[in-house]
Amino acid sequence: KTKVEERIFQDAEVKGVAASDGEYSDKIEIIWEKFSAKKLVAYPIGLL
Repeated sequence: KTKVEERIFQDAEVKGVAASDGEYSDKIEIIWEKFSAKKLVAYPIGLL
């Protein structure tokens, strides 16, 4: 992963719980577009 990718994932892990109320839905959408569904589930969605 690049430094930018790593940072996106770290940010998503920290803020993933807040995504359940839609606050970070845009960030998660970006991750969905950039990475595979498997990786997405393993990161923010796995913490919801």
